[in-house]
Amino acid sequence: MAKNSETVARISLKVDRMTSDVNQLTTDVSQLTEEGKRRDQQLAEEIKRWDDRFFQLSRDHLMIARTIIITAGTVVILSPVLQALAPAIETVVARLLGVEPSG
Repeated sequence: MAKNSETVARISLKVDRMTSDVNQLTTDVSQLTEEGKRRDQQLAEEIKRWDDRFFQLSRDHLMIARTIIITAGTVVILSPVLQALAPAIETVVARLLGVEPSG
């Protein structure tokens, strides 16, 4: 009978240790799960920031391209007008400066 009670006591001690180990593993898994969720959230936030940067850069490049196209178009359109008005502008500037026009 004493032998049986010793065996039961050892088994009970081992069960207690296993229960403690299982509880520790459960805690570890919970912590890892929370850490994984936190990292997923951080990754999602970082991806959103990079998306915002990319789209802002795209908008900036589009604005620069529009400015270049408008400037080029303006130069092409106004070039003949400025060439035709150049002698008149030269005369007005020369009179304002008090010198004889060169043309």
